[in-house]
Amino acid sequence: MKKFLFISTLALSLSFAAEGKNLRAPDITAADWKALRSVNSSDELTVEFRKGDEIPIQFTATGDFFESKSTEANILVIKQNFWLQLKKDQLLASLDGEHYRPLGDVVTGQLSANAGAADSNTPVNAIQVLLSAFMK
Repeated sequence: MKKFLFISTLALSLSFAAEGKNLRAPDITAADWKALRSVNSSDELTVEFRKGDEIPIQFTATGDFFESKSTEANILVIKQNFWLQLKKDQLLASLDGEHYRPLGDVVTGQLSANAGAADSNTPVNAIQVLLSAFMK
């Protein structure tokens, strides 16, 4: 998978953004999320991520075949400033907050999975999911 999952997930969640709204990623409240889901997708939203921001993320799986049990959040630490903007159903990215390009022109990445075990002859103690994202 060539898109990086966190930004894709955030983009889907923010596809209902309030018109012209600017948010700092660590300051998004439950009320903001509720409002984001009730507005038109043609509206505009910009989310700013600053170096050092810590964003709690949680992976949840559900369905007919499996579900996740842990509700523990992991912390995503932002390593450099960047902005995501949803504008007329397009997800744009910027490294300076002024010049926006389509996300795929700015970021590349990969989602992969591996199995963790004490050694090759013992049962797997965890499936490791790795999300990698890099500047183009």
